[in-house]
Amino acid sequence: MPLRRSGAVEPGSRRAVIASAFREVRTFQARTFIQQSDQLAGQLTPATGDQLRQASRSVARTFSLDFSLKVSFLHQFSRQSQTLAGKDESTLSNYLDISKSVSLSSGEDTQAFFDQVDQVMSETAQTLQDGVGAFLEDMKGQLGLKDEDVEAVGKLLHEGIADFFATAADFLNQAEAQLTSGSPAPEPAPQPASQDQQIIAA
Repeated sequence: MPLRRSGAVEPGSRRAVIASAFREVRTFQARTFIQQSDQLAGQLTPATGDQLRQASRSVARTFSLDFSLKVSFLHQFSRQSQTLAGKDESTLSNYLDISKSVSLSSGEDTQAFFDQVDQVMSETAQTLQDGVGAFLEDMKGQLGLKDEDVEAVGKLLHEGIADFFATAADFLNQAEAQLTSGSPAPEPAPQPASQDQQIIAA
């Protein structure tokens, strides 16, 4: 039997130490994430704040169980929650319901949902940055638009985000009901026309 040098670490033990350290880091990241979510929850109405606490813990649990998920997964949820909290709590409420439901499914599905939300937010922000407001101001005289009409168009752009979450929430609720009754899951409701399509149609 070959002699082992004093202080040497067996490969198996080294892997165990690395795995233990990895779990500790993820536990710390999840705990910090929950603390930050609780701080935001304290700024919301009691009902929405409770939704955020529940959803954040479900997301954190998914992160802890799925080692393929990066810490950016938690950052996405935090960033999206903060952004929606600054817009409309009803939209945030729908977002939190969906996040909690999807996180109970799988980490992969939750990541896909967060990525889709990022895309929706990015597209809406880009639409606003592309100067739609300035264009309408320039065209206001030719189109006969009033100030309230221009404001309404701006609100319409923001409502695109709300419609997205409302549609997704309705679909999830219907799917859960269908699964409970044993019937086939419903088809997703059609998404509203894009802003470009609405402008062209007008």
